[in-house]
Amino acid sequence: MSPKPLRMRKAVIVSPGGPPDAGAVERGVNYLRRYFEQVQIMPHAIPAPDRAVSYLAASDDERAADLNAAFADPDVDLILSSRGGYGCARLLDKLDFSLPDRGVRLAGYSDVTALHLAMDRHGFGIPVTAPMATKIADVSAAEAACFEAALAERAQSFPITVIKPGTACGRPLAGNLTVTASLAGTAHLPDFTGRILVIEDVNEAPYRLDRCLTQLDQCGMLGRCAALVAGEFTGVADSELDALLRRFADRINGPVVRGFPFGHTRFLAAFSWRQNWVIEQGQVRIAPQNLL
Repeated sequence: MSPKPLRMRKAVIVSPGGPPDAGAVERGVNYLRRYFEQVQIMPHAIPAPDRAVSYLAASDDERAADLNAAFADPDVDLILSSRGGYGCARLLDKLDFSLPDRGVRLAGYSDVTALHLAMDRHGFGIPVTAPMATKIADVSAAEAACFEAALAERAQSFPITVIKPGTACGRPLAGNLTVTASLAGTAHLPDFTGRILVIEDVNEAPYRLDRCLTQLDQCGMLGRCAALVAGEFTGVADSELDALLRRFADRINGPVVRGFPFGHTRFLAAFSWRQNWVIEQGQVRIAPQNLL
């Protein structure tokens, strides 16, 4: 039996980092209307021409205000970032994690990793790793099915390449490796104990990836993970990535795998951080929740 069509109440689009293309955001709005009764662009999601900093969509206070208003809106089921870029970490001390937690989903990847990790650390909302508003209208049919499965928290399964064998079960901590390492030592990085660390990065040399993993290792984070899952690392040959993962494999208390379809240009996998993962026999299985 095929799953019933997904229909939710309200989605809002925010720009917590860089400035998006307004036309691409509008295409995202039109795409989201297939799932949501109402789609709203928050007041500061489209950059004003006279904004003070060119690489940010708006001021820190304005971007944080959009996020806090979206989390406080009782009708909102999904907050979707327009794009990544840079700027999310600048908002972490301005977000109101004392708001009533209604389990609102915040979807994105890349720089949104900073928001996702802080949400997990403070037990607030539901991080969802998924394509963002400026990309969602261009996804393939398979990617669209994964996006819907992530929102509905349905079961999914993906083949992977094993670097270090083993089995593991746990909830994911997922995102951009550089952004994750940048939160080390802050009050917004969650406990890695028993979690499955899922990483990707874009156009970073192997030595820079090594630097980030070394930082997490020296902070004691890698040794607490139940598994390490590598997604797409653009510009890095498989042989180089394998060598890098093997260097850190003995720090991980479980399997180390690569080839998970998650990254800046390969985004078949979309998922909710509330779901449990099982890694065994060359597969990542994401358990269903059936909470809608």
